[in-house]
Amino acid sequence: MKSTLPFLGFFALAISGTVAASDDAYSPTGATQWNDRYRAIVFATEQGTVELASFGLAELTPREATTMRTLHVRMAVTNKGAPAPWSIDVATARLELNGKSERPLFVNSDLTTLPIAIIDRGERRVLDFYFEVPAGITSEPQLAGFGFQWQINTPGRTLASTTRFARQDPGLEPAIDLLLPAGWGDQWWYDPKYSWPLYRHHDGPITHRPPESVAITRAPKLHRR
Repeated sequence: MKSTLPFLGFFALAISGTVAASDDAYSPTGATQWNDRYRAIVFATEQGTVELASFGLAELTPREATTMRTLHVRMAVTNKGAPAPWSIDVATARLELNGKSERPLFVNSDLTTLPIAIIDRGERRVLDFYFEVPAGITSEPQLAGFGFQWQINTPGRTLASTTRFARQDPGLEPAIDLLLPAGWGDQWWYDPKYSWPLYRHHDGPITHRPPESVAITRAPKLHRR
C-alpha cells in the first residue's frame, strides 16, 4: 500500500504524568525538535528517547467498511542502552479530545508483534496511531488541541505521560522532501473492541471482526502535495 500524508500544523506543547520511582532523570529537553522533519517534542532518559509528533486529520478506509476520519499521532522510540527490551502495548494509548478518552482504531508500523511493540537495545521503532474523531470535526481549524496518553515498560519502571498538542503557526512548516510517509509500515493493528461492520461467526458466537486491510484514502486538504 502506498500513501503519502504531508506534515500538518500540530506540535507538542507540554506534558503531565508520572514515572515509576527511580534515580533516573526523565524530562523533556525543553525545546521542540524535528522528528523526521515533523515538529515534535522529545523526552529523554539516559537509556533512550521518545519523540512525538502529529500530522493531524486523515481519512482511512478499512476493507469492506466506510471511510473513517482519524487523527494521527507518531511515536518514535529509541532504546539506546537499556539492559532489556522496552515494550509498548499500543492498545493502552489514549486520545484526549473534547473531554473524552478514545482508544486507537489503527496502529501502523513494521513490527510483526503488534499490539505489543518490542524495542530491543540499540533499536529505534516508529509507531503511527490513528484515532477516531467526532463527526463535527472536519478540518484542522476546528481542532485547537488534544492530548496523547502513552506509556512504555522499561527495565525496572514504567514511563507514563500525557503529551499536549496544539496547532502550530503555518509559517513554521518545514520542508517535506524527506518525510517518512503515513502508511509506510507493512503491519497494521486494528482495535478488536470497536464495533466494526464485519462479523465473525464461523468459530463460535457472532462477534465484530476487524478488517483485514486499510488504505489511507485522503491526505489533509490544506497540506496535500
